Amino acid sequence: MIHAILVDRLKNLNDPTTSMAMLKNLVNGLNYQSIPNRSPTYFDENIVSIHFHPNMVFIFKGENKRVLSAYVQRVLEEAKQ
Repeated sequence: MIHAILVDRLKNLNDPTTSMAMLKNLVNGLNYQSIPNRSPTYFDENIVSIHFHPNMVFIFKGENKRVLSAYVQRVLEEAKQ
């Protein structure tokens, strides 16, 4: 019975109700400035790194604000249009 439950959960790793989906979203937030049309969340601005290990994740807090180069800013502005 337990095996069937685990197999069922592994079928959809992108299920938004799982902790893995939440962690994937936090990883995307690390680069929020490079994602067009993404408004930063509290977590986007206050997580500086995430480290994944078997059965364990380390999330490091800090100010995640970096200055993008002029080239990257121009490319992002073009992508918004």
